[in-house]
Amino acid sequence: MVQVLQRSEIDETQRVRFALERWIAAVGAIVALLGVWLGAGPDDGSLTIVAWDVDVAGLSDLWYQGLVVAGLVIIGVAFALTGRKLRRRDGFWSAAAEWALVMAVVSAGAAVAFGVAWIV
Repeated sequence: MVQVLQRSEIDETQRVRFALERWIAAVGAIVALLGVWLGAGPDDGSLTIVAWDVDVAGLSDLWYQGLVVAGLVIIGVAFALTGRKLRRRDGFWSAAAEWALVMAVVSAGAAVAFGVAWIV
């Protein structure tokens, strides 16, 4: 027989919120995009963020490449945390948990590949 539970009887511990993971992913995306934006800037000029002028000519390549690597690592951490939380909630490897962990590995692989290209 199927039992229908009232909303008040549902255990609130089963609800999973992903606010922290979304904030971490957003910060990682902003950091990586800032690195890409600084890398695409003119070699002898400056870029303006609202009222703040960034002297791109004074920055070395390490700044923007390091920001991209850091952003990819942060995004990978967010995906890994999401996959772990989904795995713990479901009790088994669901498709969503596997997908999140695959994306974490892809993000980490992209960070390693960009880091190796940065060194070479």
